[in-house]
Amino acid sequence: MFKKPANNTVITPVAYAGGAIFGSTDNLGRIRTSRHQNIYEADFEYGTQPMRWENFIVSPSGNSRIDQMPGSGGVRMRLGTAAGDVTLRQTRPYHRYQPGKTMFMSTALNFGTAQTGQRQRVGFFDDGNGMFIEQGDPVFTTTTSTFTGSSTAGLNIITNLSSTATMYMGMPITGPNIAPSISGKDPNYPIAIPNTTVIQNIINSSAIGISSPTTTTSVGTTYTFTTQANPFGMYTVIRSDVNAASVQNHGTNSGTPTDYRIPLPAWNGDQASIAGLDWTRIQMIWQEYTWYGAGMCRWGVVLNGELIVLNYVGFSNKGPVNSSNPATGIIAYPTQVSPWARTGNLPVRYEQRNITATSTQNDMYHWGVSVVVEGGQDDQRGFTYSYGMNPAAQRRQVGSGGAATRYPVLSIASREMGVIEMSGNSSWNNTSAASTNSQITLVAANTTYDGVLASSLTANFSPTSNVITVTSGSTANVFVGQYVNSATTGIPSTAAVTYVNSTAYIINATPTATATGATVNTYTQNTLVGRHIYFPGQGNNYSQAPAGSNTGITARITASNSTVISFGDIVTGLPIANTLSMAGTQYQIGLINRGQLLPKKMYISADAPCIIELITSTTKNPILLTGPSWNTLANLTYTQTIAGLVQQATGLTTTNTAPISYVGLGSNYSFAMRDVSATALTGGEVVFALTSPAGGSGLQELDLSYFFPLYNTVAGNLTDVLTVAVTTTGTNGANVGVHIIGQEAMS
Repeated sequence: MFKKPANNTVITPVAYAGGAIFGSTDNLGRIRTSRHQNIYEADFEYGTQPMRWENFIVSPSGNSRIDQMPGSGGVRMRLGTAAGDVTLRQTRPYHRYQPGKTMFMSTALNFGTAQTGQRQRVGFFDDGNGMFIEQGDPVFTTTTSTFTGSSTAGLNIITNLSSTATMYMGMPITGPNIAPSISGKDPNYPIAIPNTTVIQNIINSSAIGISSPTTTTSVGTTYTFTTQANPFGMYTVIRSDVNAASVQNHGTNSGTPTDYRIPLPAWNGDQASIAGLDWTRIQMIWQEYTWYGAGMCRWGVVLNGELIVLNYVGFSNKGPVNSSNPATGIIAYPTQVSPWARTGNLPVRYEQRNITATSTQNDMYHWGVSVVVEGGQDDQRGFTYSYGMNPAAQRRQVGSGGAATRYPVLSIASREMGVIEMSGNSSWNNTSAASTNSQITLVAANTTYDGVLASSLTANFSPTSNVITVTSGSTANVFVGQYVNSATTGIPSTAAVTYVNSTAYIINATPTATATGATVNTYTQNTLVGRHIYFPGQGNNYSQAPAGSNTGITARITASNSTVISFGDIVTGLPIANTLSMAGTQYQIGLINRGQLLPKKMYISADAPCIIELITSTTKNPILLTGPSWNTLANLTYTQTIAGLVQQATGLTTTNTAPISYVGLGSNYSFAMRDVSATALTGGEVVFALTSPAGGSGLQELDLSYFFPLYNTVAGNLTDVLTVAVTTTGTNGANVGVHIIGQEAMS
């Protein structure tokens, strides 16, 4: 049962007639006597479970490591002292979210000691999206800071602030034209102190929404912000790569991952329990979310058998209160119109990383973990496909002229990328070791996405506001994330659009001059920012694959224009070590494939006795094939298209402007690929075996529904391979035909 919040916290959810949703209900109001079903659980009594968990370590210090602790039945994650040290453990599966259900996880954990510049995290998250609880920078003393800003009487908005970088949701704010809030006025945001006005949301780099309207219209008013003490450095965090500034784009423009951190003093749960927690002790932590796009996140602990809420954030009807007044023509500031995260399909993850160097190493310990679906889980949904032999060659000759050992008759895997929006060949730019990004130069200029002049408008602007008022021309081609260029001086060169409507748009900087009737151009730059770029056949992305195995490099794009794309490692953010030998290499741009293949049945026949083994990849020992020729099931031909019109297909062009011609196996919407050409394999783990009957097997049907699904790695560069390997005896070998029926869980 949930413990009711303390009396000094009044929380009444929007449109919820039953009062506070705390009590014995989940995120969708179900009484917790309804069915709850474990879909994943693990303990670590005898090891770190490498078949089900991936360890990912980056250790400039040489001291970071992950060890199973037999004496306590858990895992120790030791983090060294160098900047950039990372220890990370993530579940192999991305747990499939089902609309109408609450996803719940719980674990026992000890974070260790909070240090400035270091992060310890646990929750449902990856490098792009999710929710987690974090031990970060401790704050030992309450301090205040002042900023000047502008206001309009009756609105809950402060604008023209020099920076919002140090501000957070729930931060108290005072000023001469701010009246105290009514406690519990908006349940979607933290309320730090009853009857104190607090920040409800960070609109952009110069504007905030607050919990009570200002009483006067003013420019240059001084406001005081209070940073409250947080000695354990505890935060609840929402991570999203649905760019906060791109909410009006509904996903046409992705973003780099952003962490929205809410410190402990701003948590809105049970205040007495929050004040009594000692975060240096072992804690039983639980977290849950509903996605839908507009669900809710909650964080809590278990004390004496009670599930106690520490903090929660809801996402429907979220935005600045009273942010516009149609009668006066005041422009609305952005509210949330897009999902709180790009996906509800998330792994469980434990993570430590040093943002800066630290004075001492830290040990974080974790023990058992479970993932529960409140309301029970329905059977996994997904398309079913067959992966098998070439119709023109229904069987493969194994051991022709002699015996063969573990000959890879058939291998299946997911594609590394899901939707592929662009592909081609690249040249590497020369980048120094101190560069914060790696770069490629496109072989042919990209006119599909970047660097295209979209529109020319006439507008007014001034240093008193970051609103650009359009006096002539249409904003139809203006979108959030575009850079802005003015023929008249006054707009900073780095200014970008953060909000747009039919008569005006907002930029992330304040003009330095006043202009009337200025010509303002908007360019479609950086629309690839946030997407992933994948280089097959290159490097290893710090994966556990053997050195030199060239399992592919995956990175996240940080900047782009018509000829250059910049990117950093997907996990560390560091530059990719590039060489001139990679000039002209192929790449794909899109999103990493986080779906999974679920084998269901296998049909196999052989005309002579043989041993049949199913061998699957592990993160430390992936299957590497000799002479593979992977084919997707897609059968498509198309040229480059704009975002939103991209077809589901894979393949590589030889130049940016050439068509993508792809002849697959006739299943256009499959995300899988199969190989029937490899002649040898190394790596993998034998997980199933049988002997075909003497004199030939005929057709055998095998149930694979209890098999683990096939996953991707943390870095996204090496999808699991399942190989059907055949060993023969005698001089003639065997003719073997095999098909695997599998389900592709992509939602």
